[in-house]
Amino acid sequence: MRRTHSSIDIELGLEWYITDTEGLGGKIRTFVEDFIVEELLIDGTPVTNPNIEKKVKHGPWCWIVIEKRKIDTITVAYKIARALGLDVREVSYGGLKDTIAVCFQIFSVKANADISRLRELEDDRLRILRVLRADRPFTTQEIWGNKFNIVIREVEKLDEGVVMECLRQIHDRGLPNYYGYQRFGLKRPNTHIIGKYIITGRFEDAVRELIGVPWIEESEDVQKAREYFLKGDYAKALEYWPKSLRFLPERLVIEHLAKNPRDYVGALRKLPTDLLKLYVEAYQSYIFNKLLSKRIEAGLSIRYAEVGDHVALLDHNKLPTKHILYVNSESLKSKVNELITKERACLVLPIPGYDLKLLSGPTHEILRKILNEEGVDLHMFRCPSIPEIRSSGTFRPASVIPIIEKIEINRNDNSIRLVFRLPRGSYATVLLREIMKPSDPLSAGF
Repeated sequence: MRRTHSSIDIELGLEWYITDTEGLGGKIRTFVEDFIVEELLIDGTPVTNPNIEKKVKHGPWCWIVIEKRKIDTITVAYKIARALGLDVREVSYGGLKDTIAVCFQIFSVKANADISRLRELEDDRLRILRVLRADRPFTTQEIWGNKFNIVIREVEKLDEGVVMECLRQIHDRGLPNYYGYQRFGLKRPNTHIIGKYIITGRFEDAVRELIGVPWIEESEDVQKAREYFLKGDYAKALEYWPKSLRFLPERLVIEHLAKNPRDYVGALRKLPTDLLKLYVEAYQSYIFNKLLSKRIEAGLSIRYAEVGDHVALLDHNKLPTKHILYVNSESLKSKVNELITKERACLVLPIPGYDLKLLSGPTHEILRKILNEEGVDLHMFRCPSIPEIRSSGTFRPASVIPIIEKIEINRNDNSIRLVFRLPRGSYATVLLREIMKPSDPLSAGF
């Protein structure tokens, strides 16, 4: 294993690599087509498969297969809602996808919506590929994961042997199931900071972090809007604030404060509940990353369990179930590690929440220390001032094993193409960072 030298990695809790190979360097997303993501249904079928209609029964929902480019999933959901005259909460999808990428994913709405109006949305960033009737909404539970087709360009040390050794170590040790950069925002990585302020009751700080903190390369108007906001001149801030969907959350908050100065809880509650939950979940993700990093640092396996750990049983698709076992004896440790070897169980680490019980064992001791350093108690995740975003906590696999389908080395242009699959909730960029080990993820295209 190696320690990262990237300041952004350390800031987001990704402190270690599981591999000890040299980083190849290089860049991703040189072209948007260099990063292709396609959702896979629970049985592994790609969502662009022309026979996808056979996978669901006819019913009162519409599944909309979409190709998006350089646009985020939440904005697409808002666009669909506006076109169909719906509340955005009536639009569902299987998960957030990369923005700077070509992504194929499914959204769903009730079938009584005027689906013909979706054609109004089509442009160079958004295409409607297919609409089919279904007996249920499309949610996270409908997908196994994602297939990635990614090109790394300008590779500094194009060595096929290093690539293969890196992937071999990942197969043996497991890929750390970190939450990737997208979870926090790389240009402005502060979603977890907003989440911490919310759960600790520092609502004014949460709003100031959301509205007042600039990010790289933003427009002069946005910079002025932030300056006026920090001065308390909300009306002037609104004059400069862009009216695009991308900045809708900030506008909602500022509009509320313009009418209700210092009502920071009310301002935050103007945001969609799902977005508020994302902030809290980002903070939980940060703590999970720290916990996983500290486990690696302690020399503990991220594939196999110790006494005091938890494991989840896997279903027939090799996805974790809600059947969680606490390993409280050496004999049980031997049995569950045999199940892990047979791919019938996986080691899981806790994600903090108000229902989590801190027990004995190395993982829980590490988590106690992290929470103490953060000044956070588990009961804070009840969020009494905004109870709709409270979080009871859960478990997440400590590692995953990528399914590598293709590796292409092109010495003519110093590039590597990787085609691989990851289960839902896992990040392609976490695999790429193990291979590339970038000192500056932002300039490397992450």
